[in-house]
Amino acid sequence: MRVFFFLLLLSCNAFSSEWADLVENDEYKIVQKISLPVLGSNATIVELTPGDKFKLREIYALSMGVVAYSFVAKKCPGRSVRTEMEIIPVQQTNPVIEIGVQLEKECELNIFIEGQDTWTPSIFEE
Repeated sequence: MRVFFFLLLLSCNAFSSEWADLVENDEYKIVQKISLPVLGSNATIVELTPGDKFKLREIYALSMGVVAYSFVAKKCPGRSVRTEMEIIPVQQTNPVIEIGVQLEKECELNIFIEGQDTWTPSIFEE
């Protein structure tokens, strides 16, 4: 019986955290691949791949019920690289939840999500 509960706890930690569970100054790994087009370039793409690490710098509310999550990328594609904002679906959400993702200068990854969706699975795990 103890083995069953241990395996249950272990499997719960293997899934992504909910957005509301993310804590400022903690480090997380991304769990899905994201491709972001670089501003001013027709061909250059920044790839965020599963396992890439990010430190959550700040969570703040924006107007119209949007919550912003500001991360610092540990693997930086370049301090001056900026990308377009892309709307992407969060994998394994039903109904599908979409988020806005954008990389800014100084390796700042900004994610925008509707406030009502903060209790859904995120694209990060501990």
